[in-house]
Amino acid sequence: MIDSLVLMLRRDVAVRGLDKEGPLIVEWSGMRWTLNRPAESYRHIFGILAGEGAEKGEISAKLADAGFSDGEKELDYLLERLFSFGLVRMCLNTGEMPFADVIPLTSMQPYPIVESIPEEKLILSRFAMIRRHGCYMIMESPLFPGAFILHDTRAVALLNYFRLPAEYPGIPHSDLDDETFERYIRLLVSARILCTVDSRGLAQEDRKLALLHWDVHDLAFHARSRMGRHIHPSGATLRFNGFIEPPPARVEREAEETIALEVPDLERMKKDDPSFAAVSEGRKSRRNFGGRELTFSELGEFLYRCGRTRDAADGGGIEITSRPYPNAGSLYELDIYLAVSRCQNVGKGLYRYDPDEHSLQTVSGHSRELDLLLKEASSNMISADAPPVLFILSARFRRVGWKYESIAYSLILKDTGVLLHQMSLAAEAMRMASCIIGSGNSDLFARAAGTDYFSESSVGEFVLGAMPEDNAGQ
Repeated sequence: MIDSLVLMLRRDVAVRGLDKEGPLIVEWSGMRWTLNRPAESYRHIFGILAGEGAEKGEISAKLADAGFSDGEKELDYLLERLFSFGLVRMCLNTGEMPFADVIPLTSMQPYPIVESIPEEKLILSRFAMIRRHGCYMIMESPLFPGAFILHDTRAVALLNYFRLPAEYPGIPHSDLDDETFERYIRLLVSARILCTVDSRGLAQEDRKLALLHWDVHDLAFHARSRMGRHIHPSGATLRFNGFIEPPPARVEREAEETIALEVPDLERMKKDDPSFAAVSEGRKSRRNFGGRELTFSELGEFLYRCGRTRDAADGGGIEITSRPYPNAGSLYELDIYLAVSRCQNVGKGLYRYDPDEHSLQTVSGHSRELDLLLKEASSNMISADAPPVLFILSARFRRVGWKYESIAYSLILKDTGVLLHQMSLAAEAMRMASCIIGSGNSDLFARAAGTDYFSESSVGEFVLGAMPEDNAGQ
């Protein structure tokens, strides 16, 4: 079917050396492919693909008319290489108008297009996602190494018929010619946007064990935050440099009250702490806590071990800092909040830890939101009692998004895991009971802390308390 599609280069691909002797240079996304001694026909082929494009048969005919006896063979070689780089766009037209384009997001080789549409009923894949991208409607799926640009409204409307299992011949398409309709359905089946349904009503993709356990958002996130399944810029692109000022490392927040924490004796900790092997081997989640309150000194020492700012510097346009745990780009976008139920010298309420001053800033006193945060933490721990202190890790998303593209949120989650591990080891070294909580309510936290959900909300939770009496001596 590729012979019936208009082939052209992706819009972000540049070709130099078309009109002169010497090498042909193909550039895209910071990559370069240089053909030092190109065949005579190559400039002709690239001229067509870099322009308005043409169907493969038309390109072969133009090469023959130009006297290139090996033109078709050389065209096959170039297309194989270009598809392997993910540089060829395939366009399905109806008459003179574009209907849908297939845009590569990574290597499209091989891309087998089905010879015929299956006789079984078809259904829209649960992994298919449609959204606006600029002025286009774009459809993609983590199961397919490309994306569809849907130029024609009928391309979108036809998908609605496949929300339930449907037979291809029975889909109404009187306003669309049979040939375009049949080609479109074949492309969708080939891209796994449409999949077959068995007699039990089970979609083909859900009969595969490897896909059955994936939720849509998890697989899409995995594909888009790792290289290999997309061509979008990825990494420290500094995309907002020069347009938006980078968010500062230090957060200036007004607080009704600030509580200075005790600074522990670091040399004493180095001397008296158990060995790393003992801490690592002894660490485990503890969901029961001793009857006594955490002391004010213990709270200060714990936060000092985990989250204090040790140093600050310029990181090439954005301020960076140093804390006791590693962090992507030393941005330290995570803030530590404390939902306190019972702790010596700290009233029941919500606090923010200031890592620069090693102090607590009062966010709010006892409130309904505080009780709900503590209650949810108890529920997630399968405990009847409110945790003594619930630590909530919030992320200031713009700190990472300003510097990193495509991978920003995945970096935040990795940073969260690192900090939670740091907290677990610190608690064990101090002979405190602790537990990482698997999930939390980010919307509830944003209401309680007065933050904007999209600018700063919670990404991790951790509970700390005194060691139960029966374990205190271990």
